[in-house]
Amino acid sequence: MKKPSFSKLKVNYKTLPTQIHSCSMVFPNTCAIRMSEALVKTDSDFLTAFKNSSKNKCPHGYLRGAQDLAAVLGSPKVLGTRTLGWTSQANGQPPSNAIGKKGIVCYMNIPDFSGQGHIDLWDGTKAVGDAYWEAETIWMWTLT
Repeated sequence: MKKPSFSKLKVNYKTLPTQIHSCSMVFPNTCAIRMSEALVKTDSDFLTAFKNSSKNKCPHGYLRGAQDLAAVLGSPKVLGTRTLGWTSQANGQPPSNAIGKKGIVCYMNIPDFSGQGHIDLWDGTKAVGDAYWEAETIWMWTLT
């Protein structure tokens, strides 16, 4: 599957409660659902990949967990192996080789954080939503 452009994905990535996917499930406003929806709006082939996965999905086919979405994105038929990866950043700041890069970032095993972690867009200097550079494991798929 072709990587989406960062600009198209960002246009479709919503963070305001009034703009995001509405679902009858208990967890309608998760980062993974928001990112899943943005990916599908950018390229409908993502929905097929999500529906074909065995990961936890809402009835609309959007993945509900950050690590579940990262696992699907990392499959060879979707985005493939992550471009960059890091362990926890002691100062909570982004690593120097993330600066200037744009893409999807998954923060896994975040201290004192419930759930699978957080997945967000990185615009080259900051997260579009939230960043957790203190997470135990961090993956990035760079986009142009």
